[in-house]
Amino acid sequence: LPKFAYRVDAHLAEGAVFGELTTLGCRRTRGASVACDTICDLRIIPQQAIVDAIDKDPSLLPRLLGLAKSSGFCMPSLTDDWCKLHFFSGLSSAFIARFKGMLSQSKAIKGQYIDTDDTFLILIHGHVSIELDGRLLTDWAAPVVLGELAVVQPGCHNLLTVRCHSFCVWLSVPAARLLRLFQDFPEDRDTFEERARESLQALMGRVNHSPRHRVAPEDPVHEGGNVE
Repeated sequence: LPKFAYRVDAHLAEGAVFGELTTLGCRRTRGASVACDTICDLRIIPQQAIVDAIDKDPSLLPRLLGLAKSSGFCMPSLTDDWCKLHFFSGLSSAFIARFKGMLSQSKAIKGQYIDTDDTFLILIHGHVSIELDGRLLTDWAAPVVLGELAVVQPGCHNLLTVRCHSFCVWLSVPAARLLRLFQDFPEDRDTFEERARESLQALMGRVNHSPRHRVAPEDPVHEGGNVE
């Protein structure tokens, strides 16, 4: 090793696994270097191979999270701060309470895609890129609303794709369930749909003014959400 100060944090033996935090997307940069004390035989699994495996078998994600937790990873503290987004201002407390009860939580690692077809989502942790045909249009960081098109135009296929740039957690509800809820809250429906149109217009405004280029891991991410 070059002659500079370094600290040995741990010794790894045969069968040890490392790099799981970077794989999850919990770190944007490498946290430590690994130096071989002996001749080492390594098996390297590319990030995309792990993403493809989880896409085929989602049950692998909890196992990867368990492995990361054994290395000291702590799940992010999730709150209801998304309620402070401008999107939800003006909605009745009764509607928000029913809406909360319909939300389900999902997780994904860096490199996975989030399906926004016929689904309304709230990204509550992480950051994502909005892409079209593999090209970066813009990016958002939590908390932010996604899938507004499912509310404004139910059943319409969304041509834009959402890709995780880090470990992401989001809440979602199928558009069909949300539309049924609107039947009980017609006034809230008008406000919700107005906010969805405003959010789509803001997204398209950013898309139209952003340089379009191929996605790169080091691309900057903008804070989103319009928190009041």
